[in-house]
Amino acid sequence: FISMKRKLHYPKLFLLSLLSVWSVSVVHAFDYPLAAKPDSAYIFAYTSDHDGRGGLCFAWSIDQKNWHPIGSDFAFVRSDYGRWGSEKRMYSPVLIQGKDNNWHAIWSLNARDGAFAYATSKDLVNWKPQSYPVVADGKNCLLTELSYKNGKYSVSWASTSGNDTTYYVVNTNDFKTYTDASKISQSDRINQRQNVL
Repeated sequence: FISMKRKLHYPKLFLLSLLSVWSVSVVHAFDYPLAAKPDSAYIFAYTSDHDGRGGLCFAWSIDQKNWHPIGSDFAFVRSDYGRWGSEKRMYSPVLIQGKDNNWHAIWSLNARDGAFAYATSKDLVNWKPQSYPVVADGKNCLLTELSYKNGKYSVSWASTSGNDTTYYVVNTNDFKTYTDASKISQSDRINQRQNVL
């Protein structure tokens, strides 16, 4: 499940610095002749299939067809919400680069709580402490989406009750304060997810 794909304009140094920490087999992916080394690459974020415990992983590609994991399912950030053993899960993460050039990630936590997780990073390696804004008190917060438009971030999600699903959105400028939740239609949600096979 792919949650984000974005072209980077500085990934040669960025990816090389990441890969230098991980296994030798991944470093060989950059074994290009000097003239053929790419100056940009596509990167996507995904979670590995570990019942929500896999964390946020990355892969890169030059042509959007051949993808190479960075650290082979290495989690660059994991959820820290809830108790050990039964919680600490990350579902449906979304990652975007903001106007401030920081990376902003959100994800769903579980099927009960009305909160989502938020984390930010300048380099996708070092992450600031997570926060868990409660936006749907008394409801759940599933299938989170994140977008940026007209100077504000929008977080949307689905809340379910039995067979009923209702969609909501909140806006924020700083991921510290949020507007009250407003109902929206499913078609109003901005979905940035793409599948890469």
